[in-house]
Amino acid sequence: MLDNSLAILLAYLISALPSAYILAKLQGKNIFELGSGNMGAMNTFRNLGIASGIAVLVIDIAKGYLAVKLAALIAEGDTVYLAAIAVTLGHAFSVYVGFRGGKALSSSFGVLLALDPKGALLVLSAVIFFSLIIKKKPNLAAVIAMSSYPIMVLSLFLIKQEPIFLKLFISTTIMFVVVFYKHIPGLMQELSKKTTS
Repeated sequence: MLDNSLAILLAYLISALPSAYILAKLQGKNIFELGSGNMGAMNTFRNLGIASGIAVLVIDIAKGYLAVKLAALIAEGDTVYLAAIAVTLGHAFSVYVGFRGGKALSSSFGVLLALDPKGALLVLSAVIFFSLIIKKKPNLAAVIAMSSYPIMVLSLFLIKQEPIFLKLFISTTIMFVVVFYKHIPGLMQELSKKTTS
């Protein structure tokens, strides 16, 4: 039981490490005062440059991947799915910066790479596809793409009746709710642009 609790706590603390905030501080800036104010790769890319943006993207994906893999090593049973949720919460609501954070898209992708690599590649393909179809609306594209994974695994559960798909559905649906919540401000901006144009 202690190992399970430790795995969940470590998953949160690892994912909560504010990579964009740290890189901005090293350059004498505050990521929360730049651009959209989001602590993520895209806002970093736009305001701190390509190198910083790529660094944040890679680090955030790695945080999600490594946190879940670590949880699988030290915990038992289905704790890894709780750790996956903890990863998303850690990035979205980081204890290190007053429970602020990013939109948790990159860290959630890292989680999927650890839990289901093939599914993660499908989500990546969906992100690229919807980004091309829904141009100038990256938040909407991201939300639609992320929602595709829970729908897919639910379909697999209904077809195959294998418990692993139900566990993936529950955990990734909770992750998606967090990601969707963090995307709401951006979605509202994109929708307001449409109505005012």
